[in-house]
Amino acid sequence: MSPWGDGVVHYRTSDGRDLAVSVDAGVNALTTALINETLEAQGIPALDSGVHKVVVEPTVIIECGPNGEAITLDRWREYPPGTSHEDALRWAGFGIA
Repeated sequence: MSPWGDGVVHYRTSDGRDLAVSVDAGVNALTTALINETLEAQGIPALDSGVHKVVVEPTVIIECGPNGEAITLDRWREYPPGTSHEDALRWAGFGIA
């Protein structure tokens, strides 16, 4: 079982580093339904009502151990939201095979 959530992929680089690249996976239909149910039970408009602000997380690279566990939660590199896993690694100086 991965210690990471949706949107995170573990990579081992050619120089032996283990990195987790996290991209914003967005909100899936099940999560949206559960959030809407909770909001509506409290009399608050649903997520798709346009009154809520959705924050998109940046793409980040975190150094890991060989099993994918974080060595530290400090962000080793950070890129704009929407940056793909592969582009983040390229921009960090790694080739993609």
